[in-house]
Amino acid sequence: MHWASGSGHDVVVELLLDHYDALSAQSTRSTTSDDKDNTKQQHKQLDVLLKNNFGRSALTEGFTSGSTKTVNHLLNHDSAEENKLIGGLDKEDVNDESEANDIATGSGEKKKEKKGIVHEFDFLKGDIESEIKSTNDDESSRPSVLIRELPIKHADNPFGQKAIEDTTGLGIWCASLVMSRWLASSSMVQRMKNKTVCELGAGCGIPALTSAVHGSPSSVFITDLNPETIDNIRHNIELNSTTTTTASSIDWGDESTYPSNKLDYVICSDCIYQKDIVPLLKKVVTGLLDPNHGTFLYVAPEGGRDGLPEFISAMKVEGFECVKEEIAPDGYRCNPLKSGDEEDCFLHFHELASTVYVLYEFSR
Repeated sequence: MHWASGSGHDVVVELLLDHYDALSAQSTRSTTSDDKDNTKQQHKQLDVLLKNNFGRSALTEGFTSGSTKTVNHLLNHDSAEENKLIGGLDKEDVNDESEANDIATGSGEKKKEKKGIVHEFDFLKGDIESEIKSTNDDESSRPSVLIRELPIKHADNPFGQKAIEDTTGLGIWCASLVMSRWLASSSMVQRMKNKTVCELGAGCGIPALTSAVHGSPSSVFITDLNPETIDNIRHNIELNSTTTTTASSIDWGDESTYPSNKLDYVICSDCIYQKDIVPLLKKVVTGLLDPNHGTFLYVAPEGGRDGLPEFISAMKVEGFECVKEEIAPDGYRCNPLKSGDEEDCFLHFHELASTVYVLYEFSR
């Protein structure tokens, strides 16, 4: 498998994956309870993330080969599911010691903290430096943004029946990385100085935390609705030691959950998936922003998002002017990991480099 993946032989990789899985399934069905354990030892499920003696997995070899079809076959295999990549393999978060230890509950029982992975981002790194003029050329001294990502629960239906059940915010979505690049730019840092900022549908809270870490807004509200997502946002605020940032729950349809004061900036990344979201998003943006000079920033993939054209039209009716609608610079889609590890970036954010994103700015 490693040889075929590294050579980019996508047909062979596909045949091996199908054959091995079929063999394992057939063996499991045909064994009795007495010898099932022995058979499982003989026919363990193929794991494309398992490393060989050289420290390389089949997925690593496939990525190195440059064959898109090979990589797609490997990524679509059950052993490469996202929850396994970010914690489902019983891998504890080694970047935060408290995550790796058992903690005592009030009842005296022991439980394990949530599994996940902490990414360290440098949004002034790489090709983006041709678009962003950093005031410090020393890469090691540039600010980093630390973000814990957790496995998305209920993967078969992560959106749930109600908005509060939506667990998609436990994972990192690539549009938020593009938004973070935008907010880390020197022009946006200057614009947001001493301003109030609120992120809607924040998920892990990367853009809002980027604005706080790279700039100096007077206050930053990071909001979502799902309780576990809010807890993870609080964790990420602690990781970055930001003093002007708070996590809170906002129900877009309930004005009583909105911050009491009007805001200078509202930001949001790829939150429109269907038309029935449009009235709610329009309502909350209108309700939060200062009526005299409020600005709404939005990032989404180009095309493929039902309801986005309707939202743009609805915002114009509400008195907003779309002052910016442009394709994000190529640098915004570069590897944002501080380590520069291309394999890690591809494993977790493989859509980043292959998707075109659009930057929108609405002003009153």
